[in-house]
Amino acid sequence: VVCVMNVDDSMVSQKSGFCTLHVFDFDGTLVWTPGPEQGRELFYGATGKQFQHKGWWGRKESLCPPIIPSPAPDSLLNRRAADVLLKTLDSSCSTAIILTGRIQKLRPQVQRILCDLGLEKACSDDLLKLKSGSEDTITFKTRTIAEYTEKYPDLSSIVIWEDRVDHVNQFPVVLRSILPQKRKIETHIVHVLSEYEQRVLHSDGKQSVENPSDPSTWNAFSLNSECAAFGFCRKHS
Repeated sequence: VVCVMNVDDSMVSQKSGFCTLHVFDFDGTLVWTPGPEQGRELFYGATGKQFQHKGWWGRKESLCPPIIPSPAPDSLLNRRAADVLLKTLDSSCSTAIILTGRIQKLRPQVQRILCDLGLEKACSDDLLKLKSGSEDTITFKTRTIAEYTEKYPDLSSIVIWEDRVDHVNQFPVVLRSILPQKRKIETHIVHVLSEYEQRVLHSDGKQSVENPSDPSTWNAFSLNSECAAFGFCRKHS
């Protein structure tokens, strides 16, 4: 299934001055990395041995061959999200960052995969942020976003790309409490659907993916007779 999202130009702002920040998650959003269950099966199929570690997301092996080959195959790239990322980085008035709950010691592995997939522009320390310390992922991400609003006083729009439903629901609640109250900053949460969810949604042409949020509050970002759904966007102010 080829998944295409029709991105309105307003989502990659053309206004003068720096005003829009796109925030991309890594696993399951920008790159279709295997989760623990699929990854352990891949490891066993390639080696005939069980994956020896209890953890997954904090292990460099989860991002290395044989689980993710070198070079990483193009099929791992969420191409539509990557196109928006690159377009944003080329804009004079918008920018993008990648925020991942992967820990700092995995930076070489994350960078390797991004470079393999043609996203070397996003591999600098300024644009690729990995979690450090004991913070949970949502705290790390929202704190970093808040720091960007302080760094860029003209920032008026934030677009967050995220696959995890719990984070999709937590972002507006947490950001509302920590973003500057005197500034009007619109927040757009793009819920990136998994490949399985895209196929389910595409099969009947309806917004039928089960979601704990009220579907009536969601605007279809991309759903027409010619393409599968990429995700949904909900706007918060």
